[in-house]
Amino acid sequence: MHRARACASILEERLRRALRERLGGTYGASVEFTNRAPLPGHAEMTVEFGCEPSRLDSMVAATLAEVRRFRQEGPTAAELKNEQEIERRELEVSEKQNGTWLSLLSNFHEYGWDPLRIPKRRERIEALTTDNLRATAAKYLPPDRYTVLSLLPRTP
Repeated sequence: MHRARACASILEERLRRALRERLGGTYGASVEFTNRAPLPGHAEMTVEFGCEPSRLDSMVAATLAEVRRFRQEGPTAAELKNEQEIERRELEVSEKQNGTWLSLLSNFHEYGWDPLRIPKRRERIEALTTDNLRATAAKYLPPDRYTVLSLLPRTP
């Protein structure tokens, strides 16, 4: 789950650069990994963005090209380093908040996970590599398993 969420975070930044900064087609993109715990094998990676209807096809094509590139090449060393730094900062802040601990303990209890894994988050952050993230992207972004949905305004 941690690696898939790291992939989603890195891919989101890539799509923001590609769709917003290079193509000027949207304000931003969102990428989210969701697993269906405790159901093993049920997970999805969702990409969302808004754009002008006339640009939909080119934006979807650019998104799929970026996903394909990420699946094949994985993150760069700079993207990995940036993701790890973001996670370290978020962890540092969240460790000081009671709500985070309550949520973690509740989730670990609900799913029957060992709560002694909670303090090992730093180890999981340091264990991220370009290779294991590329493998995770290949697993959770398969080329033959995607659906494109678009919400278009009603025509008068």
